[in-house]
Amino acid sequence: MKKYLVLLSLTFFSLDLQASKLRDIEWKEISNKDGISVFRPKEYKHDSGMIPIKFKAILNHDIVRVLSVLANEDRKTEWMPNAKKIKVLEKKSISDFTVYYRYEVPWPFKDRDFIVKQLGYFNPKEQKVSVDIKSIKFKEDPADGSTVRGITYDGYTVIRPHGENKTTVEMAFLNDFGGYIPKFLINFATKNWPHIFMKQLRQQLNKKDIVIIEEFRKRRLSNI
Repeated sequence: MKKYLVLLSLTFFSLDLQASKLRDIEWKEISNKDGISVFRPKEYKHDSGMIPIKFKAILNHDIVRVLSVLANEDRKTEWMPNAKKIKVLEKKSISDFTVYYRYEVPWPFKDRDFIVKQLGYFNPKEQKVSVDIKSIKFKEDPADGSTVRGITYDGYTVIRPHGENKTTVEMAFLNDFGGYIPKFLINFATKNWPHIFMKQLRQQLNKKDIVIIEEFRKRRLSNI
C-alpha cells in the first residue's frame, strides 16, 4: 500500500470563482499523530466515488515564513512528495495564479499531472489567509502524452497565526487521479498522506536558505 501514497502528492493551491464547498462539510477526526489531525466527512457522496480529506497542524514558524514556503513554486520539488515538475502557467498576482504539477508514480502506472487555479484572500481582522482550489482547463497545457490527467474537484487551504511564531495550517481537498487505479486504494492511502506532507513541509521550513516573500510581510495588516 505504501507505493500508492505517492499518488497523493497533490497541490493544495488552486481555485474556482466560488468558495470551496468543503468548508461546509461536517467532519470527524480519524487520527491525531505528531500534532497532525486528520478528518473524514461524517457523510458525503461525490459522483467520482472519491472521498475528501481534511487535516490540520500547528507549525513552529511565523505565518510569513510559512506563506513564503507554500507560495514558492520554484522550490516545491524540494519537498512536496513525488513532485517531478512544477510550472507556473499564469500569475495575475501573488494570490491569483495557475500552476501545472506532475507527480512521479511507480510502474506500472503512468505519472499523474494536474492544472490547478489558486485564488487567495486575506482577512485582516483574523490575520487569516484562505486559498480556494480547483482544476481548470488552460490553453497552454505542458502535458506531453506520457501522463494521466488528474482532477482536483475542490479544495482549500487556511493559514492563520497561532500565538507567537506559530502558524496553524488547515487543508482539505477532493482529488481524482484518473486512469485505472482502484479508487478504494486511493481513498485508503489518503489517511497517511497528510503526515508525509506535513513532515516534509516542516523540514523545508527549517532550512536556512528560505527566502521570505516581502509582499506577504507588507500585506500582513492589509488586504492580500
